Amino acid sequence: MFTTIKPRQCLRWFYQTFALACVSALMPAWADGSAAQAQLIEAEPFHIQINRTGRIDFRYVTNLSFKTPGYIEKLYANSGQKVFAGDTLGTIELTDLKAAQASVKATYEKAVQDVVRARKLYQEKKTVSKDFLEQAETNLIQARSTMNQADYDMAKARIEAPFDAVIIDRLMQPGEQVQAGSPVFSVASLANDNLVVRLNLTQQEISQVQAYDQTTISLADQTMVTGHILSISATADKATGLYEVETAIDLEGQQAFPGQWVQTSITITSDQLCYRIPIIALASMMNGKANFMVSSNDAFKLKAFDVLHMDQQFIYVPASDGTLQVVIRGWDRLLNQLSQ
Repeated sequence: MFTTIKPRQCLRWFYQTFALACVSALMPAWADGSAAQAQLIEAEPFHIQINRTGRIDFRYVTNLSFKTPGYIEKLYANSGQKVFAGDTLGTIELTDLKAAQASVKATYEKAVQDVVRARKLYQEKKTVSKDFLEQAETNLIQARSTMNQADYDMAKARIEAPFDAVIIDRLMQPGEQVQAGSPVFSVASLANDNLVVRLNLTQQEISQVQAYDQTTISLADQTMVTGHILSISATADKATGLYEVETAIDLEGQQAFPGQWVQTSITITSDQLCYRIPIIALASMMNGKANFMVSSNDAFKLKAFDVLHMDQQFIYVPASDGTLQVVIRGWDRLLNQLSQ
């Protein structure tokens, strides 16, 4: 008696049989470790790119203050306002300064008269001593200095913008008493060279960069401009452990504004040869070294390398020979075999 087999059943049995055969063929290979996959890594000059999101900021902020003490009469600028070189930003109430100026002026005029009289008496009638004359001349010098200081205070009873700038913050208000040198405004120059991109780099990344390294910056409108590293902080931020880097921007006629977030890429190259090993091949990290399973003369061994750089895809290690055979898959099975 024969059973009729439909074509669809035949096709299904074929696929099932084929799949079982494939699994059976693969199982011994995974069991003995022969399924390990190695990759030949060529030595190449060290070349990496560090990509970070940074923020445009003013490099320098200047505090402006009155050069004489007194009560603030008026302030003519507010936070966010643009000002131009020579603009008056604030004034001191002048009543006390005018009274002081009138007083020292009267003292000066009397000192002038005293010197004239003392010289006349000394030269003509000899009724005063030379010491008396010298004391009158000394008093005149002191009175002249005090009057010059009063005139200076009157002239400096206002704040002028030293350059084209934007007001970052207004720190005091009219009616408050200020001392000479107390900050009243914080301002930042509007010049393009006062704009920088601030980035935060890790301890490992900071060891790879240096001043004047070239950067590529993608502005908010996706325009690409170039720049270079201006400065690197000497210490890491205590809260984050990251180092701040300031990057200059060559705007080339483009516009950028403080507070904007931009994409920045730092290109680092050197003549040092290295192996660029896929991070999936990393067996372990120990004492700051990266351990990989390598193949040499048909034998496998675990080898430790110093780490030049690490990102999300590759680990860069110094190259000793032209090529390196690295196990990128199955290294865990080989590692278990070596430990037995």
